[in-house]
Amino acid sequence: AVIKQAFIYPFLMHEILSLAALHLGTLRPERRATCQHASNAHAATGLALFHPEIANLTAENCHACFAFSTTIFIHAWAAQDPEKPSTLFFSSSNSPKDADAVDIQWVKLHRGTNGILEALFPIISKGPLAPFMEQWVDLDPNRADPLPPEDEFQLNALAEAWKDSATLSAADREALDEALSKLRRSLSMLYYFPKSFGKLSCIMAWFSWVTDEYLRMLEKKVPEALLVALHVCVAIKLLDGLWSMKGKAQN
Repeated sequence: AVIKQAFIYPFLMHEILSLAALHLGTLRPERRATCQHASNAHAATGLALFHPEIANLTAENCHACFAFSTTIFIHAWAAQDPEKPSTLFFSSSNSPKDADAVDIQWVKLHRGTNGILEALFPIISKGPLAPFMEQWVDLDPNRADPLPPEDEFQLNALAEAWKDSATLSAADREALDEALSKLRRSLSMLYYFPKSFGKLSCIMAWFSWVTDEYLRMLEKKVPEALLVALHVCVAIKLLDGLWSMKGKAQN
């Protein structure tokens, strides 16, 4: 279904080709540099074509825009070189220019999926990409999120890092609590329902669920926000079997 959309909307085809080039470079290391160049070219073209489409979201192009936004997650992680400092959560640079705040563009592009769904969910949920959402639609938002005892202990201990902080506002602490709560949910789904939702989807969901307030704290490198991100890497480590995620948790 995604491929059919890509033949109608070139921006999605370019994104698929960009991701395919990254995968090919992983499978054939001797061609990695050439594949990386091809991937970068397709990604730039796809993004340039995507912006006017998302700015004029319709019942016709929403399926392709939804597919593009979800693919951005895999692309961002696959494109990271494990041999170099990671820039997925924050810039590796120590220059004064970006020491205070770093724009995590890939997260914002991925989170654009939320806006697309909010605007046209009735259409997308009954369209060609409906299988992406079937297992999520009837989830109880108030369900319990059980964890193994050790994980339960670690996450409860983490919450103590900001519980009585004098340097954080009430809104900051609330954003951290929410990010931790959603991490608990992602981990619980990873441990107990990996086949139902797909391991990658469980992690992608966390980046969709966290609030803009938390992301702003992460961009500013607030220590408590970074601590939550480091614990997210524990969950990401469970995805090491996927080519796009291998070695990225440690990185």
